[in-house]
Amino acid sequence: MNLSEIRELVQNSLRGFRPDIKPLGERVLLKGRFYAGRRFEFEGFSAVWFIDADEIKFFDGSGKLLFSIHPSETQQEVRRAA
Repeated sequence: MNLSEIRELVQNSLRGFRPDIKPLGERVLLKGRFYAGRRFEFEGFSAVWFIDADEIKFFDGSGKLLFSIHPSETQQEVRRAA
């Protein structure tokens, strides 16, 4: 998945908690000097995309893990449904 697809997946995944959710910002994650993923900020929520693990973790405003997904598996489910 490309970055715009990841952004859309993150936002759509949080709509169950808050239908009108809008992004506040995003940051690049580095591991050493290498690109490792992105952190997405929303009012009351955040999500972190770990590229190497093919995982997006979703957190509430206090940092508690809510759930996680694997983008490649999600993409396969969408293809099967089509």
